[in-house]
Amino acid sequence: MLRLLHWERVLVRQVLLLLLFSGTAWSSQIELSGKFAFTDVEEAVVARLNTEFARELNAVTYRFKVEKIKPTKTGSGTFYKGNTIDIRLIHSMTDPTELSAVLCHELGHTISYSALVSDDKKDYREYTPGYTDVEGEADYFAAAKCLPRIRDLLPKPSEMPSFCLGLKDADRCAFVANAGMLAVQGMIKRDPWYHQGPVGYGTPTWLMDPVRTFSGYQDYSCRLRTFVAGAMCEVDSRLGFSLTDETVGACTTGSGTRPRCWYVPATKVSSSRYD
Repeated sequence: MLRLLHWERVLVRQVLLLLLFSGTAWSSQIELSGKFAFTDVEEAVVARLNTEFARELNAVTYRFKVEKIKPTKTGSGTFYKGNTIDIRLIHSMTDPTELSAVLCHELGHTISYSALVSDDKKDYREYTPGYTDVEGEADYFAAAKCLPRIRDLLPKPSEMPSFCLGLKDADRCAFVANAGMLAVQGMIKRDPWYHQGPVGYGTPTWLMDPVRTFSGYQDYSCRLRTFVAGAMCEVDSRLGFSLTDETVGACTTGSGTRPRCWYVPATKVSSSRYD
């Protein structure tokens, strides 16, 4: 029987602890934090996201934290703090579907793995492989890749939009479109100064289409159009986007394509709408 001296036992223990730490150090599971509690449904959503996007999360050399905060001027958002990606959600979002849509949007900034990113933001890729600053792409990721994978945890919508009829999975389309509508209605409620009139599934955008793919915020009608496009895109939600090819994982024809109110195919991403 092998007998170890005390110092040898201590050394072995330290090595084992080191191995244990090194085996978990790269795990970037989303953690819940903050003083505002999450509901059971919201906790289940985060647990599912950790499972569904484990590979994407673990590819990022940051820890992920999600917390609810009081309403602020910046609103919900993603913030880099040391080695942590801190996703802050306004705690007044009491509808779990709305909160999930916003959370999926914020994850779209960090794990979307999209080729769409402004030239001046590519340095983030050294630390965050999936980083994209394009707001429309974060919405498209939320609708096409994230929300479909948690829909069984959330309430079904009461109505079926006409544009979902005839799709292979009309229920999926209806759920994602409704989630987008709830998210946009919440934005309008919290930011009325940016509201340009009633917003519905058929409401036209009030801004001119950009010359190149635009990275900034669009009007609310455009944002809803993006959620609808993701809802109607029938590409498998588990087929991710690509860092090198913006067509991979996305619909490139039909109603499920990224909408023209922010996206211009095969152009460099710009932070200016009309350059």
